[in-house]
Amino acid sequence: MNKKLLQLADKTYSGDKIKIEFNDNQEFIIGWLIMNRCNTIAYKNLDLSSLHRDSLKCLNVLKKNDEEQAKIFQKSLALLSTTLKDVDFNYAFLKGATLSSILYDIGERTSKDFDILVESKDVSALQRVLIADGFKQGWLDSDYQTIIPATRREIVESRMNFGQSVPFIKIYDEIPVTVDINFSVDFKPDEGEGVVHKLLKNVEIIKKDEFQFKSLAKVDFLIHLCCHLYKEATTFDWVSERRDLDMYKFSDINVYLKKFGNHSFFKKLVEYIKSYEVEKECYYTFKNSSLIFPTISEIEGFNECIEKIKPKDISFMNEVIYPREKKSFYYRVDFLEWLMSNNRISLLNEKKNND
Repeated sequence: MNKKLLQLADKTYSGDKIKIEFNDNQEFIIGWLIMNRCNTIAYKNLDLSSLHRDSLKCLNVLKKNDEEQAKIFQKSLALLSTTLKDVDFNYAFLKGATLSSILYDIGERTSKDFDILVESKDVSALQRVLIADGFKQGWLDSDYQTIIPATRREIVESRMNFGQSVPFIKIYDEIPVTVDINFSVDFKPDEGEGVVHKLLKNVEIIKKDEFQFKSLAKVDFLIHLCCHLYKEATTFDWVSERRDLDMYKFSDINVYLKKFGNHSFFKKLVEYIKSYEVEKECYYTFKNSSLIFPTISEIEGFNECIEKIKPKDISFMNEVIYPREKKSFYYRVDFLEWLMSNNRISLLNEKKNND
């Protein structure tokens, strides 16, 4: 079952259409795909004739919705890029904005918000630009039309404990647009000429239809993806809310490596990873991504890359950090079992000083 689920979530899968057998738990499969935001990718990998008619109807509706949401996302990206056109500080759009524009077909990579990377010193400047454009800092209510203002405490805690802001939200034509300001590659603010400063020195322009936007250079973009995935995968709050290991995050790594990976790319990647001192974050991401999508290991230069960045001590591979409580935990099962668990919190053991 697990192998079938991972194949369904693989945009690069090229085998025979995957059948849902009589003894498969079809309800679980559909739910798992939806929760991991891979249902539109799976639609192309599935033998649709093997689905129960209600499952097929559900996937059809979701596919059309994902495609419509992707169009709205691109429209919102165009508006945001215009808003930021004349700012006097460095920034870059991250994750979904770039990935959905250059690597996925329409609707395959859904995004609920925009992530923008800036240095810590420029957070306030970006906040002023967003507020002047009508954004408010807070949370969407259940009607997706009402913004609940964030408290001062929530704003400070998010900045200190997660390295990103409480979301900024604006309603465009009854469509909520959410912006997360990122200023760290882990759960701590990045100060001075740290990794964020180095990443933002290499910004590229992505041209999309009738507009363009700023993103990180290809190697830097991948490094940030790794750091962001690692932060969420190993932070207790994300684990407890089951937002830590969503499959689309590993899909991004899989698709990106297969698009751009080759010997020269990996040579530059190793150089930059060591320069930024993010071997741990990148090794975790690449190693576990290759367990989920084994064909990553067939990419020319990949195996040499991960051997060169492999830390001497890899005990961090099964650790979870709880920054707010200054605690750390570990799990004993292998990664794929951890990934597929419905209750990962129950598998955690608190790490004591003598562990």
